[in-house]
Amino acid sequence: MNLFLRPDAGHGIRPIVLWSLRDDVLVESAPGDDDLVLLSRWGEVRVDRPGPAVRESLRRMSFGPVSLGNVIDDAAAEERHTLATLLDALQNVLVRSIGLADAGGPLMSVVPITSRARFAPVPVPGNRVVRLSRAASLRTHSDSLVLESPLSDHRVVLHDPLIAAAVAALAAPATVTAAGTALGWSDELFAEVVGYLVAAGMVRTAEPGPVPRFAEDSDPVLRPWTHHELTFHIGIRGGRADAGPPDECCPPDPSDGRSARPVSRPLPLPRPPGSMADDPPLTAALAAQRSYQDFAGTHVTVAELGALLYRAARGRFLREEGELEVYVVAAACSGVPRAIHWYDPDAHALVGVNDREEDVTALLREARIAGGMAHEPPVLVTITSRLGRLRTGRAGEAYATTLRHVGALQEVLCLVATAMGLAPCAVTVLDEEDASSHALGLDWRAEFTAGGFAVGHRPGSAGS
Repeated sequence: MNLFLRPDAGHGIRPIVLWSLRDDVLVESAPGDDDLVLLSRWGEVRVDRPGPAVRESLRRMSFGPVSLGNVIDDAAAEERHTLATLLDALQNVLVRSIGLADAGGPLMSVVPITSRARFAPVPVPGNRVVRLSRAASLRTHSDSLVLESPLSDHRVVLHDPLIAAAVAALAAPATVTAAGTALGWSDELFAEVVGYLVAAGMVRTAEPGPVPRFAEDSDPVLRPWTHHELTFHIGIRGGRADAGPPDECCPPDPSDGRSARPVSRPLPLPRPPGSMADDPPLTAALAAQRSYQDFAGTHVTVAELGALLYRAARGRFLREEGELEVYVVAAACSGVPRAIHWYDPDAHALVGVNDREEDVTALLREARIAGGMAHEPPVLVTITSRLGRLRTGRAGEAYATTLRHVGALQEVLCLVATAMGLAPCAVTVLDEEDASSHALGLDWRAEFTAGGFAVGHRPGSAGS
């Protein structure tokens, strides 16, 4: 029997409230006294001399979703008040679920994922127009379907497939009554589910009026953000629980970085002559730095390329941290074959990995488009990343960290090139991931293109 059907399906459709603690919360007895201590990722909460009802409630909640009615109904008024106050203080570790009377297990659970999470479901009238938030998305997490939003401090776990149907029914604006009727749900149950989704920030209510309008659609603060940018920005902040896989599931990558098969012997690069004391000061390079988009008729010498890479690309991002790799696409570099090369920072040498003209041309064309250049650059430096090597200390931060490293390497390349009298241009990645991975001979899931850098001479300079 489907207990979600309308009232004639029986009393089992009546929703009930279930309570539990986050899975990572520990309830322990304080040593030497009768106090309890709740330990969570955001600190600890001490419960001074709890009564039997409070102690039993916390014990049960640590094992999973339970109804607290049987525990607190017979408790004294003072202890019921103590428990209510405690539950309010524990909102950032308190999981709220909806279940059905006479049915086992919750249908859906609202899980706090930040230290500031607060949850207060309110009734939503049946004639109110609602819609799924444009920031919300569904994915799998820990073998369950979850509803998430970068604008919410909670994650909603959908334990029953029919709850997913309710979420899908809210993709377009509809009144609460109309959406529930279309699904064949009881009014009471559907209203309870919607109230939880609204309180969790996953469903929005329309402003009163003949035409449904939702504030988030015209919010000037949100309009510049795409869904993916907003999700990425919030996901890398590090303050959210379960932001990503734990480090222990990602063993260190033993690869030496030479993912592509060499097609030529290593080409040793010359080191810069003279002393670094002869270089212009950093402040001079900063003042003179600019981006160039016109390299028409210019070329780069192997000595210039060797000096640039020796000074800029042998730092900790490539040698110590080791997650970044550098590839050089030589188009007009005297002394270097026109091909794609991997840069070996330890040997200070280029190793040819692809000399197919169509692949060389494809990467140079994409760089020209990305950098707004009139012609293909004499030399393109392509920067890739291997996340498997990077250790950030916190889950979910590897991708953001590697992008920061790429930006730092691009800036160092620009400054060194400026100091050498070359014309630099940092390049974003616009091509399809499959195209660059094919040209470099990589599996993008293990090593992906993260940025680029073009260099040449200004037209009319000595390198023309």
